[in-house]
Amino acid sequence: MDYQNREDRAKRDKVVRRGAEISGRLQAIGNIEKRAKNKGLFQEQRDKMRKELLEVRKGL
Repeated sequence: MDYQNREDRAKRDKVVRRGAEISGRLQAIGNIEKRAKNKGLFQEQRDKMRKELLEVRKGL
């Protein structure tokens, strides 16, 4: 039982770290777009990361 809990915790930690990484990248993209005053500059990457973030969150 303890082994299963450790495995679940490790999986959850991995998902949380990945979500934090994606969120940080999305924030960075938003900041760059604000400075450049160009809203659609990274739209494709942004959409891809948002989808990936949703998938990661579903994994929790």
